[in-house]
Amino acid sequence: MNVWGNAASTTAFISAFRHIAGLARTHCPKVALVFSPNYSSAYQVDMDSFYPGDAYVDWVGVSLYYNRYSNNGDDARDAFYGVGTYGDAMLNVQQAVNLSNLHRKPVIITEGGSAHYMRKTDVSSFASERVEKALSFLPMVYPQIKCIIYSDTNFGASATAYSIYNNATMTAAYDRAVGSNPTLLHKVGGRAAYYTRLSDYPSTWQGTVELAAYTYASGRLTATWYVDGHALSSTSAYPYRVSLNTETLNNGTHTIKVVFSNGASREYSFYHSYVVAGFQDLEVGAYYTNPVVWAVKNGVTNGTSATTFSPNATCTRAQVVTFLWRAKGSPEPQSAANPFTDVKRDDYFYKAVLWAVENGITNGTSATTFSPGDGCTRAQVVTFLHRTEGSPAAGSANPFTDVPAGQYYTDAVLWAVAKNITNGTSATTFSPNATCTRAQIVTFLYRDLA
Repeated sequence: MNVWGNAASTTAFISAFRHIAGLARTHCPKVALVFSPNYSSAYQVDMDSFYPGDAYVDWVGVSLYYNRYSNNGDDARDAFYGVGTYGDAMLNVQQAVNLSNLHRKPVIITEGGSAHYMRKTDVSSFASERVEKALSFLPMVYPQIKCIIYSDTNFGASATAYSIYNNATMTAAYDRAVGSNPTLLHKVGGRAAYYTRLSDYPSTWQGTVELAAYTYASGRLTATWYVDGHALSSTSAYPYRVSLNTETLNNGTHTIKVVFSNGASREYSFYHSYVVAGFQDLEVGAYYTNPVVWAVKNGVTNGTSATTFSPNATCTRAQVVTFLWRAKGSPEPQSAANPFTDVKRDDYFYKAVLWAVENGITNGTSATTFSPGDGCTRAQVVTFLHRTEGSPAAGSANPFTDVPAGQYYTDAVLWAVAKNITNGTSATTFSPNATCTRAQIVTFLYRDLA
């Protein structure tokens, strides 16, 4: 469908297309059928009136040229053809995309490009910019486009030249666009990525997120990316990409924004939730999430398995002193003396216990036992932390009815409350004998040491 001066009637065209489609379906079942009208020679023609029907069409095709010079000087026709000042593939392809959306068919650009030489004039600067823009953005903005065929050819020595590889400017632009476009296949049987609109992307982000942006402009822009109002990077390279490592952000809600030099901008909010080594049992936004992140990143704990942290499991005395020892850099104990019959040399907590004892952090549960498997109480853990810090002076106010004066943990509790390490289990109770969970222990450590 390339010449419309003597176009067939819609009825005759549809009949002919269906006849050929029937033959193809019968004799060449692996051949795809493409309905590909040439919009640039179909001024004021309703393409959809020639559409033969979904059963006869596999792809919607389009000839996509976006050249510097027009052929007639008629501004309205230039706008329709997409030439001259309207020479922009991002605009010219919209009719084909609309037809594709109407019939739910993929789009193939059957031919096209931007001539770098025409009318005896070198227009490489214009053409290279348009080609780089088209190949960088078409699959992003219009994911319906699944195949692009570029007219890498010349029409006569002094006529119109589209060829990429006999023009250094065109070659460089083509290579930049193809090299930076993750949606393009580079070999038969290969795999490619795809773009997802942020409005369709999950609201919780983890790891490194690759971002790109588009807004219409006749020329190249500069895009500046911001995270929470702080400039991340600026770029004028298509497709205005940036890599955001969300692991540098705190857990919580953040804002990503891109501002273009023409004043256009886009802004999205997302939630960052750090998934520690694939742990699947951490609640998003829980009080212990940031402490667990800190503990794992700093080697304080590695979880109870590759996929679980067990935040609600009871934390033992052995685990607590080991966490504390690791948080302090895993120092070597100065003495090998071990008074505890229940602490063996091959226990993971052996060095941690010896270090804690020689530094006065704990004295064990008796002269000869440490009770490593017992649950660590709230009184014990704040006492360990208080002694680790050198037993600093405690606050004078005691709001807790279950923390009497003169207990081994009294000063430690008042100190911990003053430092906001814990606020008690209620306004008037501390519950000193309640055992702590793993989530609570890493939270206490985080608030004191992070």
